[in-house]
Amino acid sequence: MNKKLNKIFDADQANRKFFGTGKIDWITVAKKDKDRRKEVKQFFAKNQIKTGKDYYNAAMIFQHGTSISHFRKAKQLARKSMGLGHEQAKWLFAATTDRVLVKEGKKQKYGTQFYKKNKGKWRLYPINKNTTDDERKALNVPIFDKIQQQLQKINNLN
Repeated sequence: MNKKLNKIFDADQANRKFFGTGKIDWITVAKKDKDRRKEVKQFFAKNQIKTGKDYYNAAMIFQHGTSISHFRKAKQLARKSMGLGHEQAKWLFAATTDRVLVKEGKKQKYGTQFYKKNKGKWRLYPINKNTTDDERKALNVPIFDKIQQQLQKINNLN
């Protein structure tokens, strides 16, 4: 495992610790995200990403990108991580798939992407109703009813 990449991943996650509370300076986070993507690209250039955990960490960094190309890269990396047996990559693969679909103006497949309009309630981006709960479970995504319950819980806290 690439220990430097793991530290970058930890910093990425720490920047998002208070998500939903409104206590995150997203402008600063976006700048740090850009710097982290640059560092991850350097690891790839030096062939320093090898394990399922490495690919997962890199995928998460790109998942927090700003463009559809970043999200597509995250999806590719999550798929590679899954192929190397990293269990956490399953959910990330679903989330990156959904993020790409949403950015393409399509319905998400699994139900991992939410938005908040102005200062209103959190909502689920439109979702393809043909996706089964078995498909969600296979990628460690909660079943649809559980997603709805989580959404309601989050909105009750705000």
